[in-house]
Amino acid sequence: MVECLLEVRPATLCRSDTSIEAFHSAEALAGAIASAHEESDALFAVVLLHQLAAFLDRRFKAGLGTFTPESSQPACEEYRAAQRLAIQRGFDGVGVPQPTGIVYSRADFVNEYWHPTATESRLDFQYYEHDLSRLNDVLVESFRFTKDFEARTGFAPAGWATFFVTRPEKAKKPFGVYSGGPGVSFSFDPFCANPVDPLWQEFSRAYNQLAIHTLGATPSPTQTQWLRPGDVTIPAKLARPRFTTEYYQQFLG
Repeated sequence: MVECLLEVRPATLCRSDTSIEAFHSAEALAGAIASAHEESDALFAVVLLHQLAAFLDRRFKAGLGTFTPESSQPACEEYRAAQRLAIQRGFDGVGVPQPTGIVYSRADFVNEYWHPTATESRLDFQYYEHDLSRLNDVLVESFRFTKDFEARTGFAPAGWATFFVTRPEKAKKPFGVYSGGPGVSFSFDPFCANPVDPLWQEFSRAYNQLAIHTLGATPSPTQTQWLRPGDVTIPAKLARPRFTTEYYQQFLG
């Protein structure tokens, strides 16, 4: 028997202002993202770190509502379709419109995935959670690491998905990723359109060590690949032996 309690609240609309911006340094890029976060009700960014540029989606509350208004069409539908395709294809060869002032139902922008064939471009990513206070350090050190790797191998991730989450008190989510107590976390997730690219895998293994052990990131056992013992700990009381594979057993603590 499983019991759950649902919380229901009125649906609200969202307004987005999007833009692509370039910067002269990693510090300037970090400062712009911090400012955009402070000025918005919510922020989603795709950081083109090796190019010192970012796609910024500044989001604002737009009042109660359930459906995307006709006044935001067709711009909203064009943006929704482009965003869906970009996520499915790992942003490979997909142009993203830059609408300003579109108002929409958030339900219309739930990510939609697909079942690609082995040879098709598809999103692969690494997940890292950081406290907001580390934003500048994370971007600056990640930029340095990425440019060094690119100079040596010719490879850099296609981009870094960045979003922000307000953490509740730890008692409300004692075992989740966002369980460090009240505050704001941001994810900084490199992604690639080819999961089997050897250089992407080499980059991810090496970046794990920088992100986790130098920059203090919290990885996800199920969303951060190529982890090693000591990178993450899974509370043993959460793991059922018959569901715990050999890979996950090495992280139990």
